[in-house]
Amino acid sequence: MLRTQLIQLFAALIVAVVTTTSHMTTAHALALSHSGEEVRYTYEVTYRTLHRGPTLTAPQIRAAAALHAAHVFGLFHSPEVAAATGFPADLIEGFAGTKPPQILAADITRPPTAQDPYAWVRYQAQGSMIVHKPVLARWLRGEPRAKVILPLLKDFPSIYRDDFQAYTDAKWRRCTDDHYWRADEFSYFYNPYRCPELGRAPIATDTIFYVERSTAAQQAVHHFVPLQQIQGANGNGNLTVLYFANGFDQVPRPGAPPNVIHRDSGWKTYAAIEQLVTRVHGFRKIESLEELRAALGADFHQLNLLTPATLNHDPQRRYFSTYVKKTARQTFVVRSALLDAGNEGRLRSFPKFWKEAWENGDVIYFGGHSGDGEALSLYNMLGTLNKADLDSIQFRRDKTQIALIDSCSSYGHYQDLYAARKPYGLHMVTYGLVSLFHLAPATIAQLLDITLSQGQALRWTDALALIEQRQLRPHVEYIYEPRDHERMYREYLRRGTFPTGLLTVHVQ
Repeated sequence: MLRTQLIQLFAALIVAVVTTTSHMTTAHALALSHSGEEVRYTYEVTYRTLHRGPTLTAPQIRAAAALHAAHVFGLFHSPEVAAATGFPADLIEGFAGTKPPQILAADITRPPTAQDPYAWVRYQAQGSMIVHKPVLARWLRGEPRAKVILPLLKDFPSIYRDDFQAYTDAKWRRCTDDHYWRADEFSYFYNPYRCPELGRAPIATDTIFYVERSTAAQQAVHHFVPLQQIQGANGNGNLTVLYFANGFDQVPRPGAPPNVIHRDSGWKTYAAIEQLVTRVHGFRKIESLEELRAALGADFHQLNLLTPATLNHDPQRRYFSTYVKKTARQTFVVRSALLDAGNEGRLRSFPKFWKEAWENGDVIYFGGHSGDGEALSLYNMLGTLNKADLDSIQFRRDKTQIALIDSCSSYGHYQDLYAARKPYGLHMVTYGLVSLFHLAPATIAQLLDITLSQGQALRWTDALALIEQRQLRPHVEYIYEPRDHERMYREYLRRGTFPTGLLTVHVQ
C-alpha cells in the first residue's frame, strides 16, 4: 500500500542535476508512455562486495557487479523524488522503472586483505528506464542530456550477511516494503530516502548517472491502438479473441474452501471480469465446450483450445470461463482464467493457457505477480511445459496483438523477452514500476472499453492516460479512510493527477 511521505525530511537527498553532458548518442527502440519518458543512462561505481578470499574469477566479478546493479530497482522505486516535484506521493511508488542494467566492464579495485576481508569491485553499466515526466524535466531543464546525482549503496557487508540471505541488523527491515522485507527482496524495495543512512556515506556514495533522452520521443503521436487490425481479418477469421490470465495474490492451500479462495485479490479480479463482460458489454457466458462450438459455428475451428472452455475446480484452484458476443460483422470471444501463475511444482494449467493465449489472442492480459521476472519467463516455464511445447508456441507474424502485462516492473522483466519472440505486430503494454492488485479491475475495464470500441482511432499515449485516470477512484478508496474518499477523489481529479505505475507501450 502507498504511504504519505514527509518530503521535507528527505529534501537534502533529492536528486541534483549537475550539468549537461554529451555522453551518449546511440539510437534505440522507444517505449511510449503518457506519464513517463524512456531514456538511456550509464553510470560507474565502486562498492564493497560480499566476497571473501584470496581472489575472484572474472565470472564472479561480473556476477558481483550485476548483484549491485540490481539495486537501482529499489533506488528508482522511491516516491520521494517524484513527490519533490509536487506530484502526490500517494499516487506513485517511484520515479523511474528500469530494465536490468547491462554490465559494460568490471574489475577488482581492492582484493581482500587481513584488515578488510572483502573485495571491492568497480563496474560500468548502461540501461534504459522510464522516468516520471516531471522528474525528467527537472533533470534535463530543456537539454537532451544531463548528469544526475543519485545515491548508490557502496558497503554491502554493512547491510547483508555473507550468504545474502539475512541482514546484519534487523533495522534494515524498516527501510523496505512492509510485506516484502526479506534480505533477498531488499534490492527491489529498499528506499534510501526513507532511511537517509542508506543514501549517504559510509554506506552509500553519490553516483553520477549520465542520462540522455531519445530523439525518437516525438514519434509517440504516430502510434495508435490497432483497433482495425484486431477487429478485422487478423488470423482468426471473423473472431476477435481476448485472453485474461489471472494469478492469485496469495495462492490458497490445496483444498482450500471457496470462502477462502474468494477473499484473494486474484479471485476478485477474475470475478470482476465476468461482471464487466456480461453486464457492461453484453457477452453471454458459455457453460460447456458444446455450447461454445454451437455459438461459434464454422469459426470454432479458428481456436486452438488447450484448456477447458469452462471449469470451476476449487480443490486444484483452477478456473476457466468463456464468453461470446456477436455483432453484425464480428464475433468477440473472451477467455478468462484464474490459476497459480508461480510456475512452481508440476502444474501445467497456467503455461498451457498462456501458450493458448499467444496462439489465439488478439488482446492478451496477464494480471498477477511478476515473480521477479519468473512468472512469465518462457525459460522458467520449461519446468512445466517441455521444450517441444514451448518451441511450438506460434508467435504469429500474421497477427497484430495487444498484450498488457499487469505485473510489477513488467517493462524491465518482459518487454525485451516477448519483443524478441514476436518481432512484428506486437503492441506490448507494461509497467515501469509496481502494479497493484486493487487497480486491476479498473485497468481491465478500461482495456475492454478501448479494445471493444467502434469509435475513432486512439493514440496509445491517450489510451494509457485513460487507464491511469480509470485507476484513480479505486486507488483513493484503497488508501484513504471512507470519510475522505469523495473529497480526495475530487481533489486529484481537479488537479488532473492520477495514479501512475509508469505504464508504457512498445510497438513492434
